[in-house]
Parts: sequence; structure tokens; C-alpha cells
Amino acid sequence: MDDPIIWGILPFKYFLTPENLRWTLGSHDICFKNRFTTAFFTNGQVLPTYRLRHSPHGGLFQPVMEQTIQMLTHPTLRNSIASSSLSPTAFTDSNSNGGGNKPPIWLHIFPEGQIYQHPTFQMRYFKWGVARYILELPQAPIILPLFFTGMQDVMHEKRTFPRFIPRIGNDISITFGNAVPLEKWDDVRREWRGIREKCIVIGGEEGERLLREGEEAVKLRVKVALMVRDEVEKLRVASGYPPNMPESALAETFKDKTSYLHEFEADPEKHVNS
Repeated sequence: MDDPIIWGILPFKYFLTPENLRWTLGSHDICFKNRFTTAFFTNGQVLPTYRLRHSPHGGLFQPVMEQTIQMLTHPTLRNSIASSSLSPTAFTDSNSNGGGNKPPIWLHIFPEGQIYQHPTFQMRYFKWGVARYILELPQAPIILPLFFTGMQDVMHEKRTFPRFIPRIGNDISITFGNAVPLEKWDDVRREWRGIREKCIVIGGEEGERLLREGEEAVKLRVKVALMVRDEVEKLRVASGYPPNMPESALAETFKDKTSYLHEFEADPEKHVNS
């Protein structure tokens, strides 16, 4: 529900040109659970992503990540890549100019990766997939941060019957930041190239493993995800909310069952008035 309401702020004329509209990722267990929802979200330019909590196919290297990286790399082939059952790596530079001129891909993501309705809008840690886009694309992408509130009242997690109907009459605030300067990513992209070159020299399965889960690669993805989160945090603070708890930026916090943030995630109603 967040996605269509946010982009309802756009002038109607933009909805008449699908090539100018966003692509986004939607949870397979919610958006693609039957023929009707699959057709609906597919036509709405939503690609299925799997969550490890619900599927063994989830994770940082699931097919949709490779698919969207290729779509961002070869925007003229966006529709072919999005609908293809082939491996996304089948699309190479040699055929990236097919299909005529098209605008770059606009990919909208929710980097927290799940619903998290904290009373003071503390953010969860950002998933590392956002780091893959910044590090692995041939050119650094344009990142436009935004921060919004109000959807927790429109579709609160504790809403009663009828759950599927949005609650009207609530205010929604959307704050857009400036595009992050491309040079912000120069150092981390240079570091990534160095890691990749070392892994290529090692070669074989070990080189591939180190590029996926080696300590250097993991630390760099965490660093980049934090950099993106900091850009959104600036908008959150500018909107009048207290600074995030430092520990909320770390995945480890939400694995620690003794932490307040983990406890809130497990039982948000307990903390609504805290």
C-alpha cells in the first residue's frame, strides 16, 4: 500500500507513460501468492523478491537481484529482462542497445525490507542489496532518498476487520532529499574493484565465495548500506524526529532478543505509548 500512495503525488500524465514509471520489488509471499495478485503486480512493474523468513530462495544473491542489476545496466532491454525466464546474465553489452532509446530505469526500493512501525520512526538496518546496486553497476546509480510517515495510520499492523481496507482521513508526509552526489560513492566503488580483482586472481569457487561472503566484501556492503541509511536519517531528523538509536543501524541488534528494538518488533503494541 505504501508504494502506490507515495507515487500518487505525481501528476497523472506520468502514469500514461509506463517507461517513466518506477519498477519496484515486492515480497513473493504477499504479492505473488496467486494468479490474480501475480498478474496485478506484474503489470504494475513489481518484481518478486523472496524473504529468508518465508522462503529458502531469499538472500542477497537471489535471482531478482541479478535481474535488476541487469535492468539498470541495460535499460533498453528492461522489459525483456524483467519477463525472461533466462538467467539475467544472458544479457550482455553486445545486445544492450536493442529496443530503441529509453529513459534510465527508476527502481524504488524499501531498504528496511519489512514493515516496522516504531512510534518514533526508528529505522531498522538497511538490507545489503542496496549496496550491491551501488558497488556492482558499471556506473554509480543516482540515489534519491525519501522519508515518509503516516502509512502506519492508514494500514496499521494491529488494524482489525476489515484489514484489507485502508483507513482514510489520515495525514501522510513525504520528504524528498537531494540526489546523493555521485562522487560520494567513488571510494567504496574503488575499494570494491580492488576486492573483485583479488577474487578474480584467486579464481574458481574460492574466488566466487570470497566475493560473496568474504570478510572484506561483507564489511564493504555493510558500510555502503549504512551510508545510504545516513542519507535517509538526515531527512528523518529534518522532519522533527529524534536521532535514531545507533544500535538500530545494525543487523545484530535485531537478532539480539534482549534488545528493546527486537522486543518492539516482536510486540509493537506493548510499546505504542512508551
